[in-house]
Amino acid sequence: MYGGFASGELFVFDDLPMLLDELGSYSRKLDADDEPTDEIDDKESYHLLDSSRYASLHPGYWVVFAGVYPSEPEATSRLREARGVQRGAHTERISR
Repeated sequence: MYGGFASGELFVFDDLPMLLDELGSYSRKLDADDEPTDEIDDKESYHLLDSSRYASLHPGYWVVFAGVYPSEPEATSRLREARGVQRGAHTERISR
């Protein structure tokens, strides 16, 4: 997931404060030489980031999640901002 943020393929709107907080405080445990290990520091606190490991997306997809909206007009109202980053941004209703 970090690679998606680093390359600009994935971004988070500022109205997702819980996810942004997790992204801002996420870190790895350090070893005796102060080098990062594979272990996540305080892992149980990162529910949103941890859930991203189980996404049903496939490599090559570009996804922007801007929030949950009760209607298509409300979701569409965010497209201008999203298209400032990715010209092909669009709304899509999610169904199971």
